[in-house]
Amino acid sequence: MNKYQLTILINEKVSEADRKETFDAVKKSFSNLIKEDLWGVRSLAYDIKHANKAFYAYFEFEAEPEAVITLDKNIRLNEDIIRYLLIRVENKKIRKTFKKETPAEKKEAEKVESKAEVSKAPAEAVEKAEAEAEVNEAPAEAVKEKKPKAMKVGKVNKPINK
Repeated sequence: MNKYQLTILINEKVSEADRKETFDAVKKSFSNLIKEDLWGVRSLAYDIKHANKAFYAYFEFEAEPEAVITLDKNIRLNEDIIRYLLIRVENKKIRKTFKKETPAEKKEAEKVESKAEVSKAPAEAVEKAEAEAEVNEAPAEAVKEKKPKAMKVGKVNKPINK
């Protein structure tokens, strides 16, 4: 079972009895209702389906994925619901607590780091040698000769002839 969050906007012109009926139809899909918040009528930032106010409702619930698919279809078919947002909530990861290191643990960590640096050194030397070999193998045509640039004399550019 997964956790979900659902926010629904219902047209404010819908009667309270119809609104409760809509909420009951939506709640039937929930296996376990965790939280229900009815925020009431609020102004919309912009008109949605020619409405400038809507009744907001927020739900947190648990349900099977198959039940959520049918819930989504039912919400889309309901004409009283002008907008909705259905989100699956990921499980929170448990953070490790911060622990101060003792001097002995610090020394062990330094030893491990120094061993890791030593093992990296030969690999870096091999990579550097391979890169130099590739540069030396470049064809002579690829190397471009630089032409001397014209020298500025006053406001006119003239090449220097010797």
